[in-house]
Amino acid sequence: TLERVEKYTQEAAHKAASHELLLIEEPGYLEAEGIEKTFNITQKKLKEQLDESSAKKIFDLQLTTFGPYSLDYTLIGGRKGHLATRDWQENKPGCEIHVKETVRD
Repeated sequence: TLERVEKYTQEAAHKAASHELLLIEEPGYLEAEGIEKTFNITQKKLKEQLDESSAKKIFDLQLTTFGPYSLDYTLIGGRKGHLATRDWQENKPGCEIHVKETVRD
């Protein structure tokens, strides 16, 4: 009936409007204000401002034995030969190898 079609149309419009917030089309960025420096912003502070999906990607990684480590998008090794990979989508460790020599990207 026409009334039922109208009801479904209104429900669909309401659902579409409520889900519009989930459609993030623009990338975010971190911008410091005034004399604030971005290196002072912790993951805890960031997590408070993130959407739920992004906040779930934050994790704590303790690597104390074979450090020190530095990080770059492609760097997967440490000074004492610790190579490690991680599946970022599943948030699970991949493989680890200890080659006992400095690893350079």
